[in-house]
Amino acid sequence: MDREKDWIAPADLPFDLHSLEQEYGPVERAEIKCPGIYYLRIAPPEDHLTNVWLYIVTEDAHISKEARQYGKPVPEHPELRLFERESGDCHWMVIEYEILRYRTKNKLPLGEFDSLRAASAFGMEVCPEYFGTYPVPSLTPWGYTARHKTIHNGVYWIETDQCVSTLAVCCVIRDDFSKAVLDLSETTEYDREHGLDQTIGYIFFRGDDICLPLLELVRGNDQWDWSLIDRQALMNAVWRSFPEYAAAYNMREQQGKNDCFGMLLLTFGIETELRSSLENMIVLTPGVGTQFFNFL
Repeated sequence: MDREKDWIAPADLPFDLHSLEQEYGPVERAEIKCPGIYYLRIAPPEDHLTNVWLYIVTEDAHISKEARQYGKPVPEHPELRLFERESGDCHWMVIEYEILRYRTKNKLPLGEFDSLRAASAFGMEVCPEYFGTYPVPSLTPWGYTARHKTIHNGVYWIETDQCVSTLAVCCVIRDDFSKAVLDLSETTEYDREHGLDQTIGYIFFRGDDICLPLLELVRGNDQWDWSLIDRQALMNAVWRSFPEYAAAYNMREQQGKNDCFGMLLLTFGIETELRSSLENMIVLTPGVGTQFFNFL
């Protein structure tokens, strides 16, 4: 999609840049993504190493009314909408989807790795109010879904028609997992044949294996609602089924090696003190048991 002929000089943009540049900085280059949607490269501020990228959407752009409302009004130009690339609210994913949608409908070329399916799948994780939530898988490696509980968007407890309990995790979320957890996962035959990256399918865990991926999700996503999970019982279950994992994790925590940001700084040669905390340890709690699902 980033073809050189689509770049235009900032002076040729059909709107005034004064208020925009006052807030973000000077526009270095501009690209037409599709009618009414412009992609601007802003010179990086002194305290930033990389450029800022903005989408500007005009009033007559070919996007849905719903998508338009996610943009911020441009100062002094309320008819324009702004989407900041890599912003925390992730609304830029909405406009990127709308661009792909326009190009797909009009049979225009897409980038090598661009697809509506992939854009929607990644959007569902961070902006479900626009893209919707991940669908509950109807088929597992152990039969069809008979009932389910939503642990989080894209994370489901499932009971199959073969009376097997399984944890289903959308493949988009699998990057949260360690290799030890991924080695425990299984997929459906269809996903193995076609590839999870193409089907945007699920990985599944069953039986005693469920506690380990669930623990890594709990530890990596504190902002999620974990009301269906008993954390103390979950840690007990990990000690029962994966004692070597728990012991190795606690040892790394004591050494500060679970401080991913600190380890990254050291990798780049930046001196820093690695952080550790007793609160992050996997602990055994007597009398709690190992039944970590509150609804079972």
